[in-house]
Formats: sequence, structure tokens, C-alpha cells
Amino acid sequence: MAKPTLRWKCFKRDKSGRLESCVISGEAMKIYGRAGDGWKRAPAWLAKHGYHLLCFRTRKAAREFASSNGSVLRVEVRGPKVLPHMLNILRLYHGEMYESSNTWPQGTEMWREVRVIERSR
Repeated sequence: MAKPTLRWKCFKRDKSGRLESCVISGEAMKIYGRAGDGWKRAPAWLAKHGYHLLCFRTRKAAREFASSNGSVLRVEVRGPKVLPHMLNILRLYHGEMYESSNTWPQGTEMWREVRVIERSR
């Protein structure tokens, strides 16, 4: 059996304690639930345009990004994707896709599926 690919992902919690995307909300929001809840994919409307789930290659890169945006947990990933141009986050909240002039944070990777494997403390 192939060894799983492990990465790091930044999360925030909703009012019921479920894990969700740490930066994005609105139409592009992804709910991850809790550790062990299974594989998750990006919303279909984003995936069809080549935008999938983001993770970080290293814990250090994830922590630097999450310093003010949430907590960092270990995840298993599968289906690597090429990073497309970054989208404007404020427009994405409303389900609109406009390219941003910003660049992805150091160590960002894109994956077709993500599964939370570490329980938060």
C-alpha cells in the first residue's frame, strides 16, 4: 500500500465546533467537520474552474500563514493540482471569480481531496 501524503492545513471553528476554511467564507466556504469525517473536495463550481483545496507543505509555512487566521492541523491529501492564479478573496465570498494581483503564500499547495487526521487540542 502506498504511503499517505501528509500536509498541514489552517482551520477556524464554527459555533458548533466544526472545522472550516480559515480565510474564505460565503459561497466558497468549505466545512471539514471533525477529524475522521472523511475526504472533502472543493465546491463543484470552483473545482470546474481548476480551484481545489489548499494546504501547506510544511508546518512552519502553515503556522506563519495562520498566525492570525486560525489553527493548524495535520491532513492527508490526494490528487495534486497545479496552483492557478490566486483569486480575489472578497469577490470569492460572493461566488465571483476575479484574479488577484497577490501571490500564494510560501509553501502553498493545491489538492483535489483533503482529509483531517489530527484532532485539535
